[in-house]
Amino acid sequence: MSMIRKKSGKSPSTPTRQMSGLGETPRSPKAKRVKCVNQNALWHQLHPLMRIANNTRFTGRVIRILIGPSAEEHGVHESMLMSSSFMKAALSGEWEEARSGIVKLPDEKPEVFSTYTQWLYQGVVATQDREVPIDDDEEYLELAQAYILGDRLQDADFQDAVLDCIVAKSDEKVLGGSRVFPRIDVVHHIYENTAEGSSARKVMVDLYCWNARGNGTWLGPECKDAAPHDFLYDLAASLIVNRGPPGGMIPFEENTTCVYHVHGGTEGNTCYKARYA
Repeated sequence: MSMIRKKSGKSPSTPTRQMSGLGETPRSPKAKRVKCVNQNALWHQLHPLMRIANNTRFTGRVIRILIGPSAEEHGVHESMLMSSSFMKAALSGEWEEARSGIVKLPDEKPEVFSTYTQWLYQGVVATQDREVPIDDDEEYLELAQAYILGDRLQDADFQDAVLDCIVAKSDEKVLGGSRVFPRIDVVHHIYENTAEGSSARKVMVDLYCWNARGNGTWLGPECKDAAPHDFLYDLAASLIVNRGPPGGMIPFEENTTCVYHVHGGTEGNTCYKARYA
């Protein structure tokens, strides 16, 4: 079960949410039960291994976090921020942030940080409900941005949960039974904002390696300049290792090496081998 809450596309006056996450305190040390907030008010059993520390007591002061160029203020209990190595360091010792209780994140987006706040307090990462039409490209980009925020804040649990959402989303069927995968602009955003060896990079490569087909829609002409060179190298290396050789014979085994020659095998342009035989 993935720690994902489904956001309904319906208006706020008719909330219908499907949630599979950590919405309550545990009923016993062995397992948590999580309310699935939707039309049927279902209950789901959460796997014990998927527990996270979101039931930390709300202790300590409320830290004022100023997000983006407009310094939009978000208040988060200090105890909830300790899963972030960046926040833990900033709020300790003699740093100005520790003294004032104010942390400035001018390069982040408020809506992305709200996703992180939801994770801290509820233990869920929200994605759109498949019952309504959604913009998959936009949602993949939002998840990529959330992963990058987790990387900057050094919160590995949040990063891992976001990656689980990306993988789960790629496995979902949309109307018509097809699946939707991250477009190249999402791949570009991840490669532009992560370091070599990033887990998010590996997810992108694996999604393309195991699912791409030769219909021209995966890496079309528009991707020639848009696709990160590092991604194309990583993908090529992964394809060689994991996909194996194509079926059938190599072209020059099935025909002759003339398939590669400049003369092209057209009438009147005989191969040098025939002329000098």
